[in-house]
Amino acid sequence: MKNFKRKVVLLVASILVMAATMTAFASPTPRWSYIGGIQGVLEISNGNADVEVFCDATTTGVNKVKAKCELQQLDGSWKTIKTWTESESGTSVHYYKSYPVSESYSYRLKITGYAYNGTTLLESATVYFY
Repeated sequence: MKNFKRKVVLLVASILVMAATMTAFASPTPRWSYIGGIQGVLEISNGNADVEVFCDATTTGVNKVKAKCELQQLDGSWKTIKTWTESESGTSVHYYKSYPVSESYSYRLKITGYAYNGTTLLESATVYFY
């Protein structure tokens, strides 16, 4: 009987491990309908915040993409200290910026991507990068 209980416990543990593994490899569900992805890179060094921003959209009905990047500083709460906005015809926008900062604070990027068809806004989404 002791052996049987041990085998049941091992079987249940194996099933749980396999279920967790299958979940980990499940295909991701898109978060947005028109925006394909938003990426941001923030590096603080030598008194500068170096920023890279990328936003792309699906090709379905999108002919203009805009990315608004807010550099935010933590000083009690998050405060926007610099904003950049760039747009491109097509389905992606990519840019680099730099801004002088004090290295004694923490910083993050708040990036909002916009997908347009002509002047009609199809979708917007905001992502934070630390």
